[in-house]
Amino acid sequence: MKDLALLNSVEFKQFLDSFDNVLCDCDGVIWLFQTPIPGVEESMTKLQEYGKRIRFVSNNTGVSSEMFQKRLPNYKVNSEDLINPTLAIIDYLKFMDFNKEILVIGKTVIKNQIKAAGFLLADPPDGFEEGPDNVKKLIQSNENIGAVVADVDFTLNYAQMYKAALCLNRPDVLFIAGATDKKLPVGPDMFLIGPAYFLKILQEFTGREPLVFGKPGLHLSKYLSKRFTTDSSRTLFVGDA
Repeated sequence: MKDLALLNSVEFKQFLDSFDNVLCDCDGVIWLFQTPIPGVEESMTKLQEYGKRIRFVSNNTGVSSEMFQKRLPNYKVNSEDLINPTLAIIDYLKFMDFNKEILVIGKTVIKNQIKAAGFLLADPPDGFEEGPDNVKKLIQSNENIGAVVADVDFTLNYAQMYKAALCLNRPDVLFIAGATDKKLPVGPDMFLIGPAYFLKILQEFTGREPLVFGKPGLHLSKYLSKRFTTDSSRTLFVGDA
């Protein structure tokens, strides 16, 4: 594929005619942290004028129509056109008729979404104080937990990680991951540590592999196919490296 900026008019029309639908990432593609990338609003509006249907697929569970309105005030987006791993996870749990408690490592927004979908969340440990008595409390297993969901969590601590690992030592407990990014972009050449490294700890400690519902992942792809009955051969995906 050539650089689009180098295409002549005939080649550019051929490119536009090659797709009807656009699936677009958000972080690092249309904005960096809270700052829109210059020209992105105009580009998306122009694609819509050409008759292209744009939907957004992000590993960021916090992406919302309100966020778009704040960052791109001249671009209107419907909430049904926003997809994140939490929606795919909820769909999967409903399909499985899941009815046990879920231990969620993640931000408040993913916990609220899963709870609002009718699932019961396990209380996470608040922290850990040194001493043998506290160790005894930490290693007590909650048999009511039937799934561990791991995503981005900026308040993650040792007690939460160990409790998740303790649950995952039981083979009947589902191991579910949302985002698996190694880096979270917050600016040009500036990143936060992504959840991939914490997932790696759980994987190596338990010998378990998670069901991944973030992108790129098979489960999210299946959910997209279920959610949007579009021709994948006529769909353009726009993402960062």
